[in-house]
Amino acid sequence: MIRYFTFHSTKYYWDDGMQNFKLLIGLEDLEVSCSTVHSEHSAGLTRNQQEYRRLFFGVNEITVKVPSVFKLLIKEVLNPFYIFQLFSVILWSTDEYYYYAAAIVFMSVISIATSLYTIKKVRPTNH
Repeated sequence: MIRYFTFHSTKYYWDDGMQNFKLLIGLEDLEVSCSTVHSEHSAGLTRNQQEYRRLFFGVNEITVKVPSVFKLLIKEVLNPFYIFQLFSVILWSTDEYYYYAAAIVFMSVISIATSLYTIKKVRPTNH
């Protein structure tokens, strides 16, 4: 059993030999460069070292919350440009320029759909 505590984002672990808590240091604290870690002479960590560090530092992953398509659509439609387009459609319609209004609606729908497709394609999906 490993005893440790976290204080202001700094972890301390219990050292049985010294009978006190010691600061848990990582590669950054030891000033190990990236080139040293990636060199061909670096053997990496053993399984025990990996598990030990995983206990203290957690899993090495970043979770990204991906909004739903509906939320992305609302955010895109509320863009000031599309609000301006809506007023343009209303203006053209009141002056009976229905072809212009329809062209604006058509181009805006294609633009929004393309934007949503691009955003969903680039962002990872939740598993």
